[in-house]
Amino acid sequence: MRALNAGARHLKRLPAHLHFETATVSDLPALSDLFLHQFVRCEPHSRAFHMGDEAAPLFEAIADSCVRQPYSLKLIDDKKDNRVVGFRLLGIGHRDPSLDPFPIQPQVNAPNVLTLMAMLEETKRLTLEALPDIHKMLRREISFITSEYQHRGIGALMLHHKLDFQQLKADGVQGIVSEATSKANQHLLSSRGYKKVAQLPDSVYKQLFIHLHDGTRNIEAFFYDLR
Repeated sequence: MRALNAGARHLKRLPAHLHFETATVSDLPALSDLFLHQFVRCEPHSRAFHMGDEAAPLFEAIADSCVRQPYSLKLIDDKKDNRVVGFRLLGIGHRDPSLDPFPIQPQVNAPNVLTLMAMLEETKRLTLEALPDIHKMLRREISFITSEYQHRGIGALMLHHKLDFQQLKADGVQGIVSEATSKANQHLLSSRGYKKVAQLPDSVYKQLFIHLHDGTRNIEAFFYDLR
């Protein structure tokens, strides 16, 4: 599940009252609150599955893994008592998941969440199939900016902010992978040098009778090559 902000403008820096900070374990409550009360209401797949609090275990497992690594960000608004108004969750992944430093292992029972997880896992499988030479990657798990701050180019600024590509390559990371679940995010990635490498088949959506409100057709997987 990915970001909703394609960024209508090309900002070179954030407005003075906004800033990025590294997301840590102490931010998990604020991040979870944004996810449950805003993300699931507007992200097209979550909305199509009518997700609510039952999605919390999935998000909490993803977020807990990512904030224990040095790649995730939170977006802060100084004008709103330093409120968290967005986030980017990234983590290291491997073709062999047993090598992942902090495996994501959600305890999920809700049928709608399990169905979406299966869709994402199938897209991930298709992605790895399309990238046979990629064994270690930075995974772009979830990115989100609240609606008030969308369409300003902030999502584009957040995409690679504070990522040291040379250090990532030195650590053996071959690229960045993202399964994008919204039309806006798919546009953002394709406009920033990411290559579309896979997509979930139309047949999956026909079988599930899913309607996505924003015009998204499929989950699409993108790859940013660091080699």
